Amino acid sequence: MGARTRYLVVVFLLLPATARADRHKWDMVIAPVSNAKRSDLWGGNLGGAMTVWAYPPDPKCKGLPKACVGPRPYDCACIGSGLTYELPDKRAPHKWVLALLGDLGHHWGDHEGAKFTQTSVAGGLRLTFGRYWGEPFVHALGGALQSHTAGVIDTNGLLGAGAGFDVVFRDKFVARFQVDYFKVFSAGGGDTYPRISLGFVYRLEPPH
Repeated sequence: MGARTRYLVVVFLLLPATARADRHKWDMVIAPVSNAKRSDLWGGNLGGAMTVWAYPPDPKCKGLPKACVGPRPYDCACIGSGLTYELPDKRAPHKWVLALLGDLGHHWGDHEGAKFTQTSVAGGLRLTFGRYWGEPFVHALGGALQSHTAGVIDTNGLLGAGAGFDVVFRDKFVARFQVDYFKVFSAGGGDTYPRISLGFVYRLEPPH
């Protein structure tokens, strides 16, 4: 790990972590600082995810008395025989979240003594363990990678696996540190490389 990458990790660990995870359906990520160690490439990632399964499941507002429905999405719960409304901040967030995700990456720099640019497009699944302010996750990706070097354009298949950690602050805003390891399949036998990313996530809640 180079000096620049170690510096990014230290900055991430110093970010504040003062709030709990919220319950969300969509999220969008931007990682303006990203290093793909295919020699020394720097760039960024964009992505998004949609929750397809979560445990415990979201409460259902439909069919509950009006006194049990709160002002925001998921603010619906009644406890006891008297149907007393339970405040949303008393409910734990999802413990497990499975999401479909998309990932777009663009990196450039020096590779084997030449100027090199690569663009990747991938999709896959992510499993997150969500508990309050800190959320570790793992994911698997598949897609394609296009490389440009010395006037030659090469497009190949791509498989990857990764893991990371989300630090939740201000509810919908998340800082993310992520490490991926990719396998590129080409006629020449393929290649492997890691990618280290530091970025931010914005979470969107669905309507009632």
